[in-house]
Amino acid sequence: MSSATKVAGEAQSHRPSGQRSSGMAQARSVPDVTRGTESPQDPYGRWLAGCGIAGPLLLALYFGIPALVPRLGSLLYSGAPTTTRIVAVGAEYHRLLTLGAWVQGTGALLCVVFLLALAQWSGGASGLPGRILLLGCAVLVGLVLAEMVFTLTWANSATHGQSASARAAYDLMTHFAQVFPIVPAPTVYLALAAVLATGRAVLPAIYTRLAAVIGIGFLLVGLVAVITPDATAAAGSLAALQAVWILAAGISALRRRNPTESFDQPATAERNIMYVDRGNTAI
Repeated sequence: MSSATKVAGEAQSHRPSGQRSSGMAQARSVPDVTRGTESPQDPYGRWLAGCGIAGPLLLALYFGIPALVPRLGSLLYSGAPTTTRIVAVGAEYHRLLTLGAWVQGTGALLCVVFLLALAQWSGGASGLPGRILLLGCAVLVGLVLAEMVFTLTWANSATHGQSASARAAYDLMTHFAQVFPIVPAPTVYLALAAVLATGRAVLPAIYTRLAAVIGIGFLLVGLVAVITPDATAAAGSLAALQAVWILAAGISALRRRNPTESFDQPATAERNIMYVDRGNTAI
């Protein structure tokens, strides 16, 4: 046995038994870093991160359907279509409208689930910004459900030749773009920016700044929309930007081994090694 080994053995033998047992207990309590498991606080982290990818893709499909169906797209983006045209298009594409309503509702719900997961991971879900975020998400989902009801009513009424109901449902459905930037959108993204800024850094800092920019943009567009309806085009551009934000954030979270881990902390293995060293260091 070498002299260095003897010295190490003597140092270990002269260490108090309480310190030795405490260090061994701490070493045993260190999680196995070789396993690819999620954080015990959120075992469904990767599924929730996947919602941030699936949700925007469904919304992109929903908004892309009119571009693939010229007659439907020309109706939706025309200024003031006639009742006859609304009934004819609604009756012709009633199945496509029903499918589009499902895609929109499911996509919006998945996006909201991911945003709430971000708040939970950052530790800010129970604070005031987190509660405001929850309120904004509830308003957003309620607004989407209302638009779904109007879309389904338009398609069903047009199929049965109920012109008055089809016209009223269509007019109510098309005002979604005016309501969206006034209350739900700025509430969600400004509250989300506050949650990400004050909690654990579960996303890079650029996401926090972009969320604040999107929220302020929606707030300004909502104010301008009160004066002129032409601002709805800017709301559509911001809606596309928010979908890109959620998609990028979902990909960023999914690519990490543990989506709940903070960006401003060392890697898990490095932290565990440091922890073992501190537990076995004699005082």
